[in-house]
Amino acid sequence: HGSLRYERGNENLKSEHAIQLDLALELHYEHLEIVINPYYNRISNFIYLNQTDEFEGSFPVFEYGQTDIAHLYGGEIGFHYHPHKIHRLHINSNFSATIAETQDGEAISLIPQPNFNTSIRFDINNKQKISFKNIILEHIYYLPQNRVGPNETYSVDYHLLNLATHLTIGKADKLDISTGVRNLLNTNYRGHLSSLKNLGLSQPGINVFVSLKFKIK
Repeated sequence: HGSLRYERGNENLKSEHAIQLDLALELHYEHLEIVINPYYNRISNFIYLNQTDEFEGSFPVFEYGQTDIAHLYGGEIGFHYHPHKIHRLHINSNFSATIAETQDGEAISLIPQPNFNTSIRFDINNKQKISFKNIILEHIYYLPQNRVGPNETYSVDYHLLNLATHLTIGKADKLDISTGVRNLLNTNYRGHLSSLKNLGLSQPGINVFVSLKFKIK
């Protein structure tokens, strides 16, 4: 019930074996850092879940399957821009994607959507009793997921906008507070890996969060 799906096991599964290659290229300039991180993973006896057309009650049935060889590849590319003339400004952005397929080129189920994640952070660091440290505006763009396995549904693209701030209270910064708003535009969306998707339910709309940390010496 917690996963909102019925999983059917397979006692004949073999152990997986994997060979993975990771590469990283980092470029550092006076105001700019760029990171490129591609990877390739070749997995023998790859175990994965496949959605069937069956239901147990209201829950879709997933079966554990295995393919002789699976290829998982993709990577991340991102940058951090920090102009020294505007020392309190930080701009971070990265793109990440994963492609997973069998040796026959068939798509493997339950692979996350490619996404762009961009954030703008402005540091404040005022010296008052209530000290604001920064404010962060984050934009995430999830691209469509069109490479899906058998009986798996496609996912459309969507945008999310989040706003957050971090502050402390007291001379010794004993009380640390983070607060903000997620899904600021109240976007109606269904994440590709969301367990609510199979029930036709959207994920949370606009919502507020507060995190409190109190330091005890």
